[in-house]
Amino acid sequence: LITKHREGQDCNIDDLLTFCNHLQILTTDRFDDTERESTPKISRFFKTEFIPKFMDHTNNFYLKYGEKLFSELTPFEYIKNIKNEMNLEKIRVDKYIHPNISPEVHVIIQKTCINPHISFFIQDFSCMLNESRYCDVKFLYDIIRERDDVNTQLKSIFHTFMKRVIIECINKLGTYETISPINFINTLADIFCHYDQLVIYAFGGDPLFQEAKNSAYNYAINNCFDETPRVQNSSKIMAKFIHVLLTQYPEACHSIRNQTYFVNLIRALEHIENTDIFKASVIELLAQRLLNKTSISYQAELEVVKLLGEKLNEDFICEMDKMIIDVQENKMLNNSFITISSPYAPLHPYINILTSTAWPYTHLSDINLPCEITTMYKEFEEWYIDRFNGRRLKFLDHLTRVVLEISFTNKSISIDVSGFQASVLILFQSSNSLSFFTILKETSLEHKMLGITLYTLVEAGLLMCSFNINEHNISDIPSLAVFSLNRGFDSQNQCVTIPHPINIETKVVEFENTGGFDINLTTQVSSVFIFQAAIVKIVKHNKVLDRQVLIYHVLD
Repeated sequence: LITKHREGQDCNIDDLLTFCNHLQILTTDRFDDTERESTPKISRFFKTEFIPKFMDHTNNFYLKYGEKLFSELTPFEYIKNIKNEMNLEKIRVDKYIHPNISPEVHVIIQKTCINPHISFFIQDFSCMLNESRYCDVKFLYDIIRERDDVNTQLKSIFHTFMKRVIIECINKLGTYETISPINFINTLADIFCHYDQLVIYAFGGDPLFQEAKNSAYNYAINNCFDETPRVQNSSKIMAKFIHVLLTQYPEACHSIRNQTYFVNLIRALEHIENTDIFKASVIELLAQRLLNKTSISYQAELEVVKLLGEKLNEDFICEMDKMIIDVQENKMLNNSFITISSPYAPLHPYINILTSTAWPYTHLSDINLPCEITTMYKEFEEWYIDRFNGRRLKFLDHLTRVVLEISFTNKSISIDVSGFQASVLILFQSSNSLSFFTILKETSLEHKMLGITLYTLVEAGLLMCSFNINEHNISDIPSLAVFSLNRGFDSQNQCVTIPHPINIETKVVEFENTGGFDINLTTQVSSVFIFQAAIVKIVKHNKVLDRQVLIYHVLD
């Protein structure tokens, strides 16, 4: 009767049910009076005679059933049929035998119909993921989730799949140099949402697959853009994301911790392996916003700093807080100085006082400035030291911005340049042309830095040179090379901004770490002393640093 019912043949199911019910109370044992009064139990005959034979019969039946069905169907069609048969068998066993028997029957079907073909199902699992057949993924997982060894294999496949798909998705956005930080974070948010839901839907939130998912996030975020993982450009893009929001998106700077933009950013930051690079980039860009006055608001800056401190538990928020406080206090300081130093008011000076332990800047080179500026510097320094006893000032002329009014042939134009560039241009107030040696002597700039400064002015069209100066020969400018002011310079704008001297020399810098491997990176450097200054600055802040962490900081 059982075989007929399993094979779908006509049989009287009521007879089968009646038979099994009677069988369970049938007894051939003798009882004493005490036993007769006790609660009736399933008969020994049913447990020791019928159930073992039923299990043996079930095992033989599904062994043949599975072999025949697997030869006729694809692996996925087969497993669907077996899943359906499992449900039917449970209904049958619960109805005409006993519900306690169902788990044992389930194990038998698992061993006879699923385990022999497990390798085929694992192979099909990859296809399901690649074809986004998530219903099928869920179905397969439900069937074989009790097999720990199989789950481990599925986890490995799922992990590899996610790493590949996420990196492909991110790399489609562009290269590190061209990618939009907004698009990058929004894409990561979409990825998080999609695969978070997938793990819950297909794997029931299984911790094993949650771990695989998070590991894939970590790998993809720290290895995208086909870069060495030690560079971690994604950290820099996340820092740029904050920079873009705080300079271009006023609507995103209200109730920051509730903004979707920042919620997505914090989620992405959870997967950054080394926050040192992120920290350095955030501080550098904050410094740019504060000094260039491009930040939407100081309040928004403080909110972002507080949010990063809460989520990342980083001590660098103290430095960032101090940077913002410095800028806020500078306005009052400058007003006080101009009040007592009215002769300098026509120069429209504005001096930023930067706490050396907080800002990412180091003094590079002293230069010779016009006497008006030098006198103002000295007077300001005396006034400041008198006001704040114990502090010492060091002017960072390479960061200074100067607006010069220059009369060209066609018209006068305001030129916004760096302190180094201004020190060179001012020399042409009294001379039409100057040799490289003369400029070097008058400005006291370091030879290489002067070459870079002159190159940027020639590139901008402000100066002309008798020597064919280019980015490859700035260290080889002859002492007798003559530079002259381009009187024919013209611009549609009344004010022209010349960028800071850029780092233009390409070198391969090699570091060998104690682990025995080499890091070969092509980096933009302007001079060896920049490396020296960076190392001194970093060690001054951190006191003790692992060699590899120091390399991260210096290269960044």
